[in-house]
Amino acid sequence: MSNKITLSPSEISNLWNVYLTETMTTHVTKYLIKMGDKDDDQFIKTLEFALDISQMGVEVAADFFKRANFPLPEGFSEQDINWDAPKIYSDNAVILVKKKLVEDALVANTLSLGSSFRKEIRDFFEKQLVNGTKLLNMLLDLIYQRGLLHPLHISTPERIEKVKHSFLFLGGIMEGNRPLNTAEVFNLELNFHETEVLSLFFKSFAQFDLTKDKKLDQHFLRGAEIMDKHLQLFQNRLSESELPELPTWESELGDSTISPFSDRLMLFKSAVMLSATASRYGVALSTVMRKDIGTDFARLMTETLKYAEDNMNIMIEKGYFDEHPSAKK
Repeated sequence: MSNKITLSPSEISNLWNVYLTETMTTHVTKYLIKMGDKDDDQFIKTLEFALDISQMGVEVAADFFKRANFPLPEGFSEQDINWDAPKIYSDNAVILVKKKLVEDALVANTLSLGSSFRKEIRDFFEKQLVNGTKLLNMLLDLIYQRGLLHPLHISTPERIEKVKHSFLFLGGIMEGNRPLNTAEVFNLELNFHETEVLSLFFKSFAQFDLTKDKKLDQHFLRGAEIMDKHLQLFQNRLSESELPELPTWESELGDSTISPFSDRLMLFKSAVMLSATASRYGVALSTVMRKDIGTDFARLMTETLKYAEDNMNIMIEKGYFDEHPSAKK
């Protein structure tokens, strides 16, 4: 690598997000390893590999900023973790959460690869994609070995039919709708599992003793209630087509009220996951074909973005949010 470089706005934004996210993930993963079952070699090795990926991300992003003579945003440190806090998430919950976060990271790294100009930065994001894919496969192996997820099934058609009537296929907002097709089942099932992870996080955050800040406590409780409403809507849509209920994971949450995370870390993690959730709802909106399902995702996306705005306002009020570099006026 050459010493001095100039970064484009897209590269600054991409590396900025890497540095903040991976400094957070590095310390959270260390905490999860500390709390994990040391006799479960496959589980611990998976988390250790995740830690290696995060640490590399921090080092490389910091190096690029240093060579560009660009100031670093305030990352997360060991001070953002209460290392003596009791275990709150079961190992099964950790696996499911990590799967969702890795999926989100793969999307972000793909976009970063395509919007970066310097080859060495593209090489970095390509390596993150390769390692992220390997980590996702490791997590999926654990998920299937433990029977944590059971995919839905539909009957196999005898032949493929052409759509004959637009109204019957697209349906209405309130009634007259055909059974779900595979694209709609996929989006409802995917978003159920992904939103369930966010609900689990908010429930754990709301469970912690945040008596010093009632506003924050109420904020996380409201987030859990919003996500649970989303889950119920997804479940109702699947049940209408006589598909089985999907599992929730409240039982994988411990009863400790001592938070292992700083307020800043919890709010930042919420912001990252809410952004990914709203984005995923937007993708679903563009791919489902029944009008009522599309209307559902549009409404849920709007509700998620409104809550994300409230989350951002709290971060700003508390002085937790570093302003992104901007163009000169």
